Amino acid sequence: MNEEELERRAQLEPPDATHYRPKTCSWVLVEGEAWYYRLAVYGREWTLGSGPPPSDLVPLHKDWDHAIPPVGLKCEALWPADSDPQWYPFELLYLSDFHAIAQVGDKEACYTPSQLKLQVRFRPLLAPEQRALQERDEAVDRMLKVAGITGSAFADDPEARVWAAALYDDGYRRKADE
Repeated sequence: MNEEELERRAQLEPPDATHYRPKTCSWVLVEGEAWYYRLAVYGREWTLGSGPPPSDLVPLHKDWDHAIPPVGLKCEALWPADSDPQWYPFELLYLSDFHAIAQVGDKEACYTPSQLKLQVRFRPLLAPEQRALQERDEAVDRMLKVAGITGSAFADDPEARVWAAALYDDGYRRKADE
């Protein structure tokens, strides 16, 4: 993807969006307890979401320079377009108009500022309680996938998620692969 296309994609972000949801490719606006969403590509209007905001929202960090964290701030980074997206420890070591050098996990990597703005989502380091909640949500997602519910006619059944969460809360865990 060239720099021109990256810049064009950045222009699709609604100025009032507060979060992005990679699972549904949608922009999200959270206002107190209410939340609204719109599809990243075709969405033109905000639609009121039901229930509490989803737990997998990625903050856009409007207070950071175009979603890039300040140099020296330790945070986490996600590349949503990866085949297996996951959060990595991230620290920006150097930033200029044309280059960025970052510590990603245990490796140093070079980027352009446009790549960081458009291909990476950042979030602050999670508190232990937030990390536990995230691990619970990921475990519930795995349970639904293993049970064959993900991708089936029951994928949108909210009770399936409640049942899987109840099993997790009761101590059921996947055995470690031997």
